[in-house]
Amino acid sequence: KQVGDADDAGIRPVRGTLDRASLRAIQTPQGFGRDLLARAHLAGAARAASDATAIGDDAGLVEALGEAVHVVPGDPLAFKITTAHDLLIAAVFLEHS
Repeated sequence: KQVGDADDAGIRPVRGTLDRASLRAIQTPQGFGRDLLARAHLAGAARAASDATAIGDDAGLVEALGEAVHVVPGDPLAFKITTAHDLLIAAVFLEHS
């Protein structure tokens, strides 16, 4: 869903439903040349002080520079382990592979 800004009560209204045909699930790692990635992180450092303007991944930082970002095929088993839940899922996959 596409949502609007939160109101005073913290409620974010639904503004619409995006056409999924143009959406893709994005995985980590994301690959960029070191010089481009360093420039992107440097430029994004000032935005990181605010959750509203911070960018959450390398591709977003590179996009914010106005550079092209391309999609390549991924693998559903190449998931990021960030939480205890993610680690549990990875353990189940390893156990059954």
